Amino acid sequence: MNLRLLLARTPCPGCYYSRFAIRVGSAAAAVLCLLFIVSSVYYNRPAAYSSGGANSILRSALQPAQLADKLQNAQFDTGSRVGGDRLPAVGGGADELHRLAQHLRLVYAVTANTDSGGGSHSVVIRLGNPFKTRLGAGIRWRMYFSLMHPVVQHQTGGGCGRKLQFLFKHVNGYLHYLEPTGEAAADGLPPGDDCLIEYTGNGHIIGRYDAFPNWYLVPLMPPSYEAESPQAVVVECTAGLANQFVAPLLTPAQFKRGQADAHSPWTPEERERRRLAYLGGREAPAPSKSAPPPRLVPAPIHVQPLPPGQLGLPLAGLLLAARIRSEVGCDSAELTLAYLEERRKALSPASSAAAEPIDISLCARPEEASLTAALASTKQPALLQFQRRWAYLLRFHPTRRRLELRAFAPEGLFAAAQTLLALLHDPGPPLSVRSVLDYPRFEYRGLMLDVARNMQPLAVLLKILDVMAMYKLNKLHLHLSDDEGLRLPITDAFKLASRRCHDPSGKLCLPPQLGSHPTDGRPPGVGYYSSTEYAQLLKYAADRFIEVIPEVDMPAHAHSLIAAHRHRAQLTDPGDPSRPVSVQNYFNNSLNPCMPDTQQLVRRVVSDLVRLHSLAGVPLSTFNFGGDEPPGDAWQASPACQRLGLGSRDSINRLFLRTVAEQAGRHGLSLMGWEDGYVVKDSDKRPYNLTEVLATADRRPNGSLVLSWLNQMAWGSGDLAYKFANQGYKVVLAHATHLYLDHQQEPDPEERGLYWATRFIDLRKAFSYDAADIYANMREDIMGQPVDVKATCSQRGGCASLHQPGNIIGLSGALWGETLQAEQLALPMLLPRLLAVAERAWHRASWEAAKDPPALRDALLAADWAAFVDAVSRRELSRLSRLRIPFSLPPPAALRSPASGRVRLSHQMPHNVRLLYAFAGSGRGEHWEEAARHGDEVAVPDGAVRMLLKAGFGDPGNRHESYIESRTVQLPLTASSASGQLLREPGRPPSANGVEGAAKSTALRWLLLLLLAAAAVGLACLACCWASLPPKGS
Repeated sequence: MNLRLLLARTPCPGCYYSRFAIRVGSAAAAVLCLLFIVSSVYYNRPAAYSSGGANSILRSALQPAQLADKLQNAQFDTGSRVGGDRLPAVGGGADELHRLAQHLRLVYAVTANTDSGGGSHSVVIRLGNPFKTRLGAGIRWRMYFSLMHPVVQHQTGGGCGRKLQFLFKHVNGYLHYLEPTGEAAADGLPPGDDCLIEYTGNGHIIGRYDAFPNWYLVPLMPPSYEAESPQAVVVECTAGLANQFVAPLLTPAQFKRGQADAHSPWTPEERERRRLAYLGGREAPAPSKSAPPPRLVPAPIHVQPLPPGQLGLPLAGLLLAARIRSEVGCDSAELTLAYLEERRKALSPASSAAAEPIDISLCARPEEASLTAALASTKQPALLQFQRRWAYLLRFHPTRRRLELRAFAPEGLFAAAQTLLALLHDPGPPLSVRSVLDYPRFEYRGLMLDVARNMQPLAVLLKILDVMAMYKLNKLHLHLSDDEGLRLPITDAFKLASRRCHDPSGKLCLPPQLGSHPTDGRPPGVGYYSSTEYAQLLKYAADRFIEVIPEVDMPAHAHSLIAAHRHRAQLTDPGDPSRPVSVQNYFNNSLNPCMPDTQQLVRRVVSDLVRLHSLAGVPLSTFNFGGDEPPGDAWQASPACQRLGLGSRDSINRLFLRTVAEQAGRHGLSLMGWEDGYVVKDSDKRPYNLTEVLATADRRPNGSLVLSWLNQMAWGSGDLAYKFANQGYKVVLAHATHLYLDHQQEPDPEERGLYWATRFIDLRKAFSYDAADIYANMREDIMGQPVDVKATCSQRGGCASLHQPGNIIGLSGALWGETLQAEQLALPMLLPRLLAVAERAWHRASWEAAKDPPALRDALLAADWAAFVDAVSRRELSRLSRLRIPFSLPPPAALRSPASGRVRLSHQMPHNVRLLYAFAGSGRGEHWEEAARHGDEVAVPDGAVRMLLKAGFGDPGNRHESYIESRTVQLPLTASSASGQLLREPGRPPSANGVEGAAKSTALRWLLLLLLAAAAVGLACLACCWASLPPKGS
C-alpha cells in the first residue's frame, strides 16, 4: 500500500482545496523556509561597524549617576598577571586571534566628565560578538591601546553571561591593556552578547580623538615562550584616522568638563554670532575697486599708493615675463634670485601670453641710500641690528615697467621677494602701489614642531619651511626627542629609540604609544631623519634664511633615551626608591643629573648635533635642551645625588643646568630651553640667577634663550616671561593659550586636537594675541570663565611688570604631535592659524598700543581682523592651494530668518570659499548644492527637517590645486530634529551594533523561529490535504 492510499484513508477535515491552491501554499511555505535560512546566515555574519551603534550605549541604562554608584561599590582588580596563569594558544590560536581582531565589535563611549578632584571622566567600553558561536574561544589574549588619560578604577558591567571578567591596567604613558581573566578567560566572548567594561580615569575626555586608534590583540604565551615579539593584530574597527569606534559625545555631561565649563559645541547660529562679534557687530565694508590691493600678510610698515590717475602694472603673467637681475656693486643676491626662478618655474606658461616684458632689479648693500631715505621720510625710529638685516623697500615704476627690490642685507632682499610674490598673486585690478617699506617687529619669528611623538616625513617639513618663508618666519625649532621617540642619528642607541612596536622584551623597540601600529614599521611611530636627510633639511632652510634649532628634551621627557640605553648606560639611579610620574603619566622618564652616564650622554648629544650640522655645511648656533615638566619628587632620595651632597631638588636642577650650559659653551653655542628648566623650584617660581649657577662652570654659553609658555593665571606662573626678561634672559613668547596650534580649532568633540591650556584656539584667537601685554591674554580661564587679572595679581602680592622690553626678542607658534597620527594632518592643524602667528611676530598692530578706552582697542582690533581675513580669503588661501599645501576650513555659519524662514549662509572667510548645503528629511536624499555667494539666503523646501552644511575651497577637478573641505555640520529646521542629534555627522544611520541592537536582533531570531514552525505545520497540513484528494481524472 503506498503512502498516498494510506493518507487517503485518514482525510483531514475541511481540506477540500484545489490543486492550484495547494501549489501556492507549498510555494509560500518553501519561501518561509528559505527566508529563515538566509536570515540565520545574515544574523550569524559579523556586522559591519557603524558608529550609530555606539550611540545606543548612551541610550542604555548606564547613566552617569548609576555608573558612579556601581564604581563606588565595586571591588577592583588592579594587579598584574604574571607567570603560570598565562596560557599557551591552543589549536588554531593564530587563526582565532585574527578572527577576533577582524570581527570584534568595539565601542568606546564617554558617559560623563566632572571637574571635582582635579577632573575625572567615566567611560564604557563595549566588546560585542556578532556571531552565534563564541568569538576568541580557545585562546588567551590581551588587548593594548592608548588613552589620553589613565584609568583609575574599573569593573566589568553587564553582558558576558556575568562570568567573564576583565583586568584593566595602565602600563606606562598613554598605553593600557584589557585582559579576560578568571575561569572563563579562554572561553571567548559569548555569542550575541556584549561585554561592558566601565571605568573612571583622571582628567577629562571630551573629544573623539582622546582615544587613539589601532587597538591591538596579542596572544598570551607561557613563561617558556622564547619569541621576542609575539604576534600582534590590530582590531579592525579601530584602524584608521576617523576613530569611528568612539561614540559621539552628544550631551553636556559628555562634552563639558563639569558644571563650571562655559563652552559648548558651536551651532551654525553661534558661529554666525561670533563671526559678527569679531567684526565689531557688523559686516566689513566692501573694498573700493580703486583702492590699493588688500593688505599683505603679514602687514607691512608702510604702503604708498600710486598718485591719482596713474595706471598700475597689469599682474597677469608679470613674473613669467620678467627679466630678473642683480645690480652691479651689490651684495650677493644668489639665494633670492634662485628662489624667484624656482617660483617662476612653478607657474603655468599659459599665464604669460598677454604679459609685456618687465625689469626686476635686486640690490642689497649695507648703506642702501633709497632705503635709508624711505625710512627717514616716513619718520621710522632707529632700527635695531636685526631690523636692518630684514628691512626692505619695494618700488614700482609702471611707466618704465620696472620693479626695484632694495635692502641692507640678503635677508631683507629675500623678504622683499616674498612681498613681491604675494602682490603678483593678487587677482584684483592692476597693481596700484608705488612702494612698500617694511621691517620686522621681532628678531625671533618661529615655529616649534614636535616630530618626536609622531614623526613627520621630510617632504612635510620642506613644505612647512616653504610656508614659513612665504610669511617671513625665520626659526624652525625641531622637537626631536620625547618619551615616545628620538628622530636623529645621535647616540649609539638611536635606532631603538626611533622605533615603536609591540616587543615585551624591549630589545627591538619602544612600546606603541599614541596609537602607533604595533607591527608595520612605518612613520609616524617609526623612523628617524638620516644624516643625509637632516643635511637636506638644514640646507633647504638656510636657503630661505631660516635657522633650524634642534631640541633634545632633558632631563624629563626622556623615556625613549632611558629605555634605549638601558643595556648601554645607567641614566637613572637603581637605588632611588622614588617612582615619580610625569604629567603624561610616564614612570621613570627623567634622567638623573647625578649619574656620570647622564653627564656623558649630554656631552655626546651636543657633540653629535654639532657634527651633523657641520657635515651639512650649516653650523649649529643654538642648542635647545628642553628642560620642561620635570617630575616634582624626582632625585631627592637618590643615593648618587646624596653622595654629591645634593639633597634638594633645586640643587640637583642647578647641577643639570650647569652641565648643559657647559656643553653649549664648549662648542660656542647659545643655550635655549623651556622656562621650566630655568625656574627655581619653590613657591615663588623665580628664574635662576645664571651668573650664580654658572659661577663654577668651565665654559659658558653665548647666550640664554627662554621659551615662555605657562600663561594661565590659575597656574601661578602668568608673569614668568616678564620675570625672565627683567633678569637678563632673552625671552621668546610661546604662550599656550593662544599660540599652541595643536589645540582644537572649535570647542567641539569632533575637532582633532588638545584642550588642556584653553578649550580652543581658532584663527581669531591666535590673531588677537597681544605680545605687548601678556596679561591681556589671560582674561579667560580654561573653563571659559572671565578672569579679573588685576584682582588676581593683587591677591598674590602683585604681578611682575616689564622693565626690560628689549629682552622680549620673539614669538613662536607650537605644534605638538600627540594627535598627528598621519602626515596629512600636520599642515591642516597649522594652517591658516600659522598666518596669524606670523602676523603677530612680524607686525605690531595699532590696537596693541590702544589700551584705554577699551572700546577703542576693540574697534581697532575688529577693523584689523576684517582686513586680515579679507587678505587671507582673497589671496593667501589661493596661494597655498596652488602650491598644493593643505589647510583647514571652519564649517559655515548660518542663521534662519523667523519671518521668511530662509537661511542666510556665511563664513569666517568672506571670499572664494564655497558654501555647500543639502537638506535631509522625509524621503529626501542628500543632494548637495552651492550658495551663489557669501551672505546668500536659501529657501527651505517642504518636509526638510535639517540642513547639512560644509565649506569648500577650490575645484575638485583641478589637479593643479588642492581642494579643501570643512567637516559637515547640521542646522536643525524643526524642534524635534534639534534634540540630541545636532552633533551627529550626516551619513551615520543608526544600526543594530549597540546594546539595544543585540536585543532587537535576538527578538528577530525568535520571530523567524516561529515562522519556521508555522511553515512546518503548514507543510504537514498541505501534505495531508494533497493525499486526501481524489486521483486526477477520477
